[in-house]
Amino acid sequence: MHSGVGRKFQTPSVFEDLTVFENLEVSYPQGHSVMGGALAFKRSAEVVAAVEDVAETIFLKDALDQPASLLSHGQKQWLEIGMLLIQKPDLLMLDEPVAGMSVAERKKTAELLRRITKDHTVLVIEHDMQFVGGDIADRVTVMHQARFCLRGVHRAREVGPESHRSLPGGALIMLSVKQHSVAYGQSSIIQDLNLEVGKQEIVAVVGRNGMGKTTLMKSLVGMTPPSRGGQVTLDGTDLSNLKSFQRVRAGIGFVPPQGGRMIFPTLTVKENIETGLAAVGEKKIPEDLYELFPVLKEMQHRRGGGNLSGGQQQQLAIARALATRPKVLLLDEPTEGIQPNIIKDIAKTLRRIRDERGGLSIVVSEQVLSFVMDAADRILVIEKGGEIVHEELREEADQDKIASYLAV
Repeated sequence: MHSGVGRKFQTPSVFEDLTVFENLEVSYPQGHSVMGGALAFKRSAEVVAAVEDVAETIFLKDALDQPASLLSHGQKQWLEIGMLLIQKPDLLMLDEPVAGMSVAERKKTAELLRRITKDHTVLVIEHDMQFVGGDIADRVTVMHQARFCLRGVHRAREVGPESHRSLPGGALIMLSVKQHSVAYGQSSIIQDLNLEVGKQEIVAVVGRNGMGKTTLMKSLVGMTPPSRGGQVTLDGTDLSNLKSFQRVRAGIGFVPPQGGRMIFPTLTVKENIETGLAAVGEKKIPEDLYELFPVLKEMQHRRGGGNLSGGQQQQLAIARALATRPKVLLLDEPTEGIQPNIIKDIAKTLRRIRDERGGLSIVVSEQVLSFVMDAADRILVIEKGGEIVHEELREEADQDKIASYLAV
């Protein structure tokens, strides 16, 4: 630091019990002296002016009196950058500065870095190519297995969220999600998500891995609690404070992805479906389930484990969820581990379920675009923080544009 180098690690390191002002103040190089082995601070007009100037740069001028412990994860990242800036380094080295940030925070961080580079040299270590593509770097160097493999001048492409559409045809709202936020520790996965699903509508939520799709699905069914506030409403009933089993009884059906389909391997196909019936107090398997999935009727006495293919297990997982008579069916990555020739059949089955089961709505999280184009009525693209950055009706969808959001 004395040589003009400032370094920020991936996890923010700020003084939680101090205010934003005090964090910046203790970082000011001329703001204190050593007296008798202790630090003595001099809150001069120079120090106050420097703190306020940096606070404005890092978007925290209105939070100077707020304890750092009450800041969001992204704000803590900005504060730590400010603690470096106030020391006036020539070079700032930032290790994954947007890790755990929402899309909105990531965009503001891009703006912050552009401000900083007017007076400082900045070296950013990052694997989030969407962030790098947001007009951050002048030059990009790619490393692989500790070796430099590519260098070049960066020409950022123009990006920006699309305006959101209303529900098609004025459809009645079956599922409403408002200001929904989920975090794992200090990492914000979904922040202030707003989502509406119409009655008898299939909505596909698409995005690259790590964008929060699975977290969204698990939180809607109550497996992952929200981090703060927000509201989840199903057909006019507030589910926000209900546990998972209560949400199932209220009308939420959930089909996990391949790695967690929760098929009971030692139970038969029939017994697996009956576990779904038990959740809502019923005993007899509806005949229409076997009409939807004839192979399950043929195999009803086989065990659900290794005796079924991946596609057959997926059909069983969907049938078990449908046995609870849901109003909304949530499917997380339904094509994962499924043979390509079976994927089209699953898309057709979902549309048949939508048409034949009394106004049932379906939400699918997915990244296989061909499946989405076969199955969905409406397509939502999410990025970090669960922010919806693009939305289209399937009939009007620009596949190339959607594919660009899914590209790694």
